[in-house]
Amino acid sequence: MFYKVSELSKTKSKRCYIARIFKVCGNEKSESRVMRIVDICIWYEALRGADFRDFVKLVQDLSLDSIVISTSDMRLIKEIRKIQPLLETSGTEVFTRFSLAAIPQKAKRVLAKVRSQVDLVSYRVENRQQMAFACRDRRVDVIEQPYDKWIPIFRGDWRNIISLNKFVELKIYPIIAYYDVRKAANVMFLYRRLVSRSPAKGRENIILSSGAPSPKYMVSALSLEKLAEELGINTFSYSKIFAKIRENRDKIKGLTPVSGVSIYRNGENI
Repeated sequence: MFYKVSELSKTKSKRCYIARIFKVCGNEKSESRVMRIVDICIWYEALRGADFRDFVKLVQDLSLDSIVISTSDMRLIKEIRKIQPLLETSGTEVFTRFSLAAIPQKAKRVLAKVRSQVDLVSYRVENRQQMAFACRDRRVDVIEQPYDKWIPIFRGDWRNIISLNKFVELKIYPIIAYYDVRKAANVMFLYRRLVSRSPAKGRENIILSSGAPSPKYMVSALSLEKLAEELGINTFSYSKIFAKIRENRDKIKGLTPVSGVSIYRNGENI
């Protein structure tokens, strides 16, 4: 299954943008891409019990260089790590992510437990208090922006996002899943509003993901790249998040004792 972005068009009935996403047959590998693309949110709960051979083939067909398997259940992290080698038989890198939804006081306790277990930690924000916390806490890598409500990101928040190399995540899933085109249009309008109000430098820290709750909602690398460009997102964010993942892995291995300092031996990273 493939999804490709055809265009964004204005509607006369309301001033918003609609993503016309349609299913196409064939393989998009023929279109060469210089940028390495990673889908940073494919939910593991939907993959449990699935035929992983079919999933591996789907990842190959969608030309995804890397995927991030996400969960909001700490008990499933070890389970995901066990299947990583199987999923990587396609040559696609597989990373792990924990999605946290909690008030800041509880989030601090959970972050202390989970930070060293996964490649990425994301925080689902529901209000301004949570947004400020997510932008400030160094242990949070990805801020999950809601698709159904507006939570402003202030200038000070953007300074933290940029300086700490965090990412604001926008998910494609609700745009694809909504049968009501007006609801899909509202999501696109909210996303465009966020991007347009972000500083130019901050657009390198906004990243698009599928947010796929099941394989049928996964999208191709080309779709992620093209829709990001249409929204005004700087696709350099995909390169930056690769660097973030490497940095986190080095911290877990103890190779980065101090931020910005790595341990080397014989000219190579240990």
